Amino acid sequence: MFIKSSVILLYIQSLLTELKNDSRKNEVDLIDLNSAKNGGNPVTPF
Repeated sequence: MFIKSSVILLYIQSLLTELKNDSRKNEVDLIDLNSAKNGGNPVTPF
């Protein structure tokens, strides 16, 4: 039982980090689109 719950926790954690990475990637895509509109100067949020 303990092993099963820890595996589920790990799985949820990996899903969450994947979601975070996806949202960050989408942000960068949006920024790239905006920079293309503004003459091609890349604006990075870092």
